[in-house]
Amino acid sequence: GLMKSVLEVKETISGLIQNESTIKSQPVLFLLNKNDKAEFKGADYVSEKCELTEVDLQDSVILPICALDQSGIDAALNWIFYAIEENAKNS
Repeated sequence: GLMKSVLEVKETISGLIQNESTIKSQPVLFLLNKNDKAEFKGADYVSEKCELTEVDLQDSVILPICALDQSGIDAALNWIFYAIEENAKNS
C-alpha cells in the first residue's frame, strides 16, 4: 500500500545520501507517476510523508507525471536540461 511505498522511498533516499556523499551537491528529480488517478495526493503530500524537506539536497524538485498520457514529461525534461546547464556553469 501507500505507507509501504513511502517507507521504501525514505529508505532509498536515506541509503543514497549515506552511501553517496556527492548526491547532496547534485540536482535530484523526484517523479510522481499516476497523477491521472483520483487517489493521487500531489507533491506536497509526498514530500511531507517521505520527509523530503528534511533531506539535505542542494537542488531538488518533485514533479507529477502520468506515464500513460505523458503529462508532466515535458516539464521533467525541461528541468533536467536546466539542471544540467546550471551544473555545467557551476563546475
